[in-house]
Amino acid sequence: MKEKGLIHLIEECSESIKISTKILRFGQHSHHPNDETKTPNRNLLIQELGDLQVAIDLVANTFNISEEELKTARNGKREKITKWLL
Repeated sequence: MKEKGLIHLIEECSESIKISTKILRFGQHSHHPNDETKTPNRNLLIQELGDLQVAIDLVANTFNISEEELKTARNGKREKITKWLL
């Protein structure tokens, strides 16, 4: 299960990277020219981030990583990057 979970996490990271790159290239309101539903890239990003969060949750559960541990890690990262992003 651990290997499958990690593979799924890697795949979801890749999909999030792909749509993020499309937003940088074409904008968040753009859509794929062959998409009949004309789904904006922003909506695709929302979907991919949700999928990524599920993959993160599953891997965290598999490795017995608590929500508190994840929260501590998130807060530490937030503190480090806030000065660079804002």
